[in-house]
Amino acid sequence: MTAHHSQRQDLPAFTIFGRAVAHLRRISRSVAGVVLPYLDRYSFRPQGESGTNEWRAYVHHFLAPDDDGHHNHPFAWSLSIVLRGSYTEEVLHIGTKVTWTETRRVRWFNWITADKYHRIVSLHPARPGAAPGAGVWTLFLAGPLARDRAGTPRGWGFWLPGRGHVPWKQRNAELERAAETAAGQRSAADFLVAMVRARTPTN
Repeated sequence: MTAHHSQRQDLPAFTIFGRAVAHLRRISRSVAGVVLPYLDRYSFRPQGESGTNEWRAYVHHFLAPDDDGHHNHPFAWSLSIVLRGSYTEEVLHIGTKVTWTETRRVRWFNWITADKYHRIVSLHPARPGAAPGAGVWTLFLAGPLARDRAGTPRGWGFWLPGRGHVPWKQRNAELERAAETAAGQRSAADFLVAMVRARTPTN
């Protein structure tokens, strides 16, 4: 079970004449209680609170692949340009009767719409045998938020078999509850084992 934890540090990653031109958001994942780095996002034109920007630009430093299912993006369109390294992408094709996946290597660019569900299954750093932190660098350009007919932002989420689109906040809450339940079950099992051992004669 995986849960995302976004730490919005708003650190001035790059400055010109003392003025910040980019900010860093470090995104990590908590797996079995261990926090692992996933993505460093440098925002050159952040989305802002209202989400009304016509476009925005980020530099992404991927440190780990996606391991939490196929997701879409909240933008009407986006373009990922690979700056260093490459990655393998798995695209989910959703049909009325049949759903299938396509796996492809992305070396140069990737066009992504709000209806595209995909995930990065593996990273390929520029140099074979590179250090684990080398990762893959991309320039991510995105347009306005995708909206429904009423003008409400559609948001982003995950496509789950038998359920369809599940908003990311709902999915994270489900994963966190499942992790808590699993931890409770492990604690109960450990307690029962300890009780049995305490009652078992040693000779």
